[in-house]
Amino acid sequence: MALMDIALIGSVAISWIAVSAALYAMFRVRRQAALTEKLYRRLSHDMQVANSGSMGMGKRLLSLERSLLDTSRKQELMETKAEQAAVTELDEVPYAQASLLLNAGLDADDVAKRCGLSRAEASLMALMQTHQQTNIAA
Repeated sequence: MALMDIALIGSVAISWIAVSAALYAMFRVRRQAALTEKLYRRLSHDMQVANSGSMGMGKRLLSLERSLLDTSRKQELMETKAEQAAVTELDEVPYAQASLLLNAGLDADDVAKRCGLSRAEASLMALMQTHQQTNIAA
């Protein structure tokens, strides 16, 4: 019986060792699962922050792009207006010069030759100036 008792005691000891090893393994698995869950939550949070930042930056880039486009349109409009003003000023230069010459007492033929205007334009300007001077004097 001694052999049976030794076998029984050995079997109980091996069972305790197996149960202890199983409990230790279960403890480690739970701890690893908790750590994995914690890392998953952190990663999920980091992804949300990155996505939020990317979306915010995208919106900001779109806003800047719209602003740049508006500024470009305004600049083109201003350049067009400046070109039109320059052309208008160039068109008015001969008339302003003709007006000064007519005020100085030159006749319409001389003014037409010097300013590059037609004789009819110079005569009309002379007539208008004469009319204005008579209205001012009256």
